[in-house]
Amino acid sequence: MPSYLGALLGLIALFLLLALGREWLRYRSGEHFVTRGQMIARVVTTGVLIALLFVVGAGVQMRFTTVGGLFRYWAIAMLLAAIAIAFAMWDLRQTRRRARRERAESYSRLSHHIRQLERSRSAHEMGGQ
Repeated sequence: MPSYLGALLGLIALFLLLALGREWLRYRSGEHFVTRGQMIARVVTTGVLIALLFVVGAGVQMRFTTVGGLFRYWAIAMLLAAIAIAFAMWDLRQTRRRARRERAESYSRLSHHIRQLERSRSAHEMGGQ
């Protein structure tokens, strides 16, 4: 494998680990709104993506002599990619579901507050006449 490709794959892996570390610190400090399950999914997804980087790096150096070996290599690579995509989609659905729920709660509080203001205004107008 050319050294620049290995360096690129290493930089991508380092970036993934740094991003995960940042997410973890935000999660631990309480400023991140993800659940524990989502954080675990993000850790697993990062691990799967790093494993995929290693598979790609190893595949560049391998010389496949049989079709079966080539098929196994691509099957492993595609399986790892599919797992990473599935975890990412699950995480996205959980984030959207939570945002939708929080938005509905916010609208509910706002409409309750508006109704209270209207009641107090109409009571004030009735008392003023």
